[in-house]
Amino acid sequence: MEKRVFILSDVASDFPATVQQQLVLREFACYQATLAGLTLAETEDCISEGGIFLHPDADFDPYELAKTLHGLRRENITLTAGGGEPLGHVLTSPIAEYSPEELCALPKVTVRKSKRITRHNYTDILYQRQIAIKEKYAESGVFFESDEVTLSPLYTIGSGTFIGRGTTLLGSGSIGKNCFLTGACRLTDVTLGEGITVTSSVLQSCQISDGTTVGPFAYLRPGTVIGKNARIGDFVEIKNSVIDDGTKVSHLTYVGDSDVGKGVNFGCGTVTSNYDGLKKHRTHIGDHVFIGCNTNLVAPVSVGDNAYIAAGSTVTEDVPDGALAIARERQTNKEHWVKINKPELIR
Repeated sequence: MEKRVFILSDVASDFPATVQQQLVLREFACYQATLAGLTLAETEDCISEGGIFLHPDADFDPYELAKTLHGLRRENITLTAGGGEPLGHVLTSPIAEYSPEELCALPKVTVRKSKRITRHNYTDILYQRQIAIKEKYAESGVFFESDEVTLSPLYTIGSGTFIGRGTTLLGSGSIGKNCFLTGACRLTDVTLGEGITVTSSVLQSCQISDGTTVGPFAYLRPGTVIGKNARIGDFVEIKNSVIDDGTKVSHLTYVGDSDVGKGVNFGCGTVTSNYDGLKKHRTHIGDHVFIGCNTNLVAPVSVGDNAYIAAGSTVTEDVPDGALAIARERQTNKEHWVKINKPELIR
């Protein structure tokens, strides 16, 4: 039976209800769960509504338990476990809503007050927790550039991976072997394959396959799936899109709500225009397509395999396989226009 763990979120009254408070409590719960060998469940609900570690353990007077819980409502309370018994009961409402009789009906537990979290000590608590988490990862062959790294214990990280200064891993996910994360990356609920390089980028709820490089300054938003040996370059944003193997999105490009084939080349400044003001529409791009610089793909639209799109085009109709699409005004040169209209510019 899977064991689940919670932490009481009630904190000192002088601690402001900020996002930083939520992050500290979440990290604290993750750390405690890791030490106990338990699976973390419904952390965010417990942070906002209140919850506790509960586990059967040695003898403890249930009436003492009830009095202790009611007497320490302004503290963080951890109900710790010693054995490997399955979880008994979870408080789904704040403690104040339970009667002494209901509390007395809880499994027998050992009560220990944990360190009180306030605005004055939360950074120290977080730092100590992070040291323990990094030591655990280091034992499995993960390298850290410095202590200035923030890690969730709910990731699995492969050996040989390097994590640089300023990198933050939030939520849960996995990072394969021999990855290289550097330049203040921020990853939330991300799955990375092996041999991936991420530089100075933000990744959220996305999946990246082996050998791909990301960044610098890329933004991968939820729903993004990147194939093997792809290239996501600087100032690129990708949202809710599937990018297949070997595709290059090198710089200054937005790809949203798109399905992109293998070996596609995106020129600088390409935009998939996916929003018409009411709905989001998808763009479909086949294999080995070449997209020239400053191209707008107005969704819904499809581009066939091996097609070419001329630079500066605004594509509003489907492009067949192997075709060259040119969607721009013809260039007109007016001879001697400057001499006639702007003679002062001639030097």
